[in-house]
Amino acid sequence: MTMKHFIKPILFILCLFSYLRPQGTVILLNGTSSAGKSSIAQELQKTLDYSCEFVGIDKNVNEPALNTIIEYVQQKTKEPVTKENIDDIAEKLVKDGTTTQEDLDNFYGQASNKLFNGMIQKIKDFTQNGKNVIFDTIIGDDSEQEIVRAFEQFRGENVLFLLVYCPFQELAKRIAARNSGDKLEQRDFSIVWRQFGGLYKAAQPSDAPILETLSKNTVTDLVQLHARSEFEEEKEFNEFLSELLENLSLNNHEIVRITSSYKYDLIVNNATQSPAECAQQIRDFMQQGNAYTAFQKNFNEFKRGWFRKAKDWVKKTFGSKNAR
Repeated sequence: MTMKHFIKPILFILCLFSYLRPQGTVILLNGTSSAGKSSIAQELQKTLDYSCEFVGIDKNVNEPALNTIIEYVQQKTKEPVTKENIDDIAEKLVKDGTTTQEDLDNFYGQASNKLFNGMIQKIKDFTQNGKNVIFDTIIGDDSEQEIVRAFEQFRGENVLFLLVYCPFQELAKRIAARNSGDKLEQRDFSIVWRQFGGLYKAAQPSDAPILETLSKNTVTDLVQLHARSEFEEEKEFNEFLSELLENLSLNNHEIVRITSSYKYDLIVNNATQSPAECAQQIRDFMQQGNAYTAFQKNFNEFKRGWFRKAKDWVKKTFGSKNAR
């Protein structure tokens, strides 16, 4: 575990909605890292005259948890501990026997859970008082079982499910720009593009909307250029690229049209619209009195799909024995 490890959004969802029975609307912004979710959430809070509360995992959990573990590690060494060097210092302390990785992991986990519970209570107070809550997440880059569980936790909630879309090539530009600045703000291209492969798919003739057109050459060239250095072994990189191409159906096609893997109540494009324009689009949609049904439809589809897979597995595993 690195000290800069972030709590996965999927775990946030699983814990959060087991506690909440919100009276307000849960405005859920889904999308890859660097798609612009946080910027849109901040603008949305402004355009809704601050009637919405924006609660983020980074601000309320990840950042204070990192500060807490820095203070904890500082007690074990005379060397100044910072966000930039904590991983290296922690590794040294483990190697020289001053502490153990298990001890660091346990402390970080306890600190994170405490902050996590505080954030849950904060959101619970907002929603029970009739306030809407905005938060961003990434649903789509986890195992199918985790995704099904996440959707199940949302069942019965008043969820406005939004996709913040950012095209593949634009993501490359944004990550490159981010990585040229503050070291702490850097992100791995491979992680973001793995998220992209989970959130989007090649469109079938009946699918809508079409979000962009991607070519195999474009994806391969960008991944080779930006993500190759993130892998120590060529084999690992090739496996990543192969998986990404397969997820986007570019392993068998030279060009594909991209659509979303899930249903959404509304999709905003942060490449063609500013965060403020996206926020205004969301506000207009909310004021039209539309019913928010996308999240429940996703839950129903995933539940049916997971049930079918489980049934097929049981049949394959035990069917022949039962036949005898």
